Amino acid sequence: MHQGKKVVVTGASRDFGQTLAWNFARQGARVFVVCRRMADAESTCALVERHVAGAQVHPLECDLTQSRDIAAMGARLRDLAGTIDVLVNNGAMWLQSDGFLAASDDDIAATIHSGAVGPVLVTKHLLPLLQASGRGDIVNMVSKCGETAYEGSPAHEAFYAMKHAHAGFAAILGRRLRDSGVRTLSLFPPKFDNTSPFDKAWDEVPSSDHRHRLNARTLVETIDFVLAQPRSAFISEIRFEDNRVPD
Repeated sequence: MHQGKKVVVTGASRDFGQTLAWNFARQGARVFVVCRRMADAESTCALVERHVAGAQVHPLECDLTQSRDIAAMGARLRDLAGTIDVLVNNGAMWLQSDGFLAASDDDIAATIHSGAVGPVLVTKHLLPLLQASGRGDIVNMVSKCGETAYEGSPAHEAFYAMKHAHAGFAAILGRRLRDSGVRTLSLFPPKFDNTSPFDKAWDEVPSSDHRHRLNARTLVETIDFVLAQPRSAFISEIRFEDNRVPD
């Protein structure tokens, strides 16, 4: 499905970011793995290469809280790839709520910068490469925390603020890019079972029981489905219900 595409995945050091990198690589894409530390990017690439024969994965270091890092990554991708077919804005700093006042100023600022300013600047620097491909898609991993009146997450208020900013940016960008042919998709999942594709549980058939939490396999299959649609199909948002399965 993604054979020959060039894909950038931010926040790929662990969990769902690694799953995204693996999913694109196993379908023949050339994947650029973006992490805050080069060692993490190299680790993800090595993991994917162990599980995908002939995988084309490239590590890139970029701290999404640093504007100069993002600009340098954009320049590096212009040199390495020339064009980009898919950008997945997945990177964001998690901040747990232990009371609004408990978080430090630095952690609050870094959280908002990573998942709000970060995606805006990454998209800015990669948009020319997406437009040049002729089949550009931007996938925004937002979160149910970006929905109005949602209260079902233990995340800090700053995390909620960041996700609302990401959602608002993606919404207006998608409308303004429509005539350029670049599509945007925003996903709003609640907390989901983040089973790794490198675990045996991944191959188990997802339960049809409505009481089971959304899982990572369903999310990547949803992304694949949307990206496979004809270029005339603009699916801008997919919002998942939170069935509030207890831990």
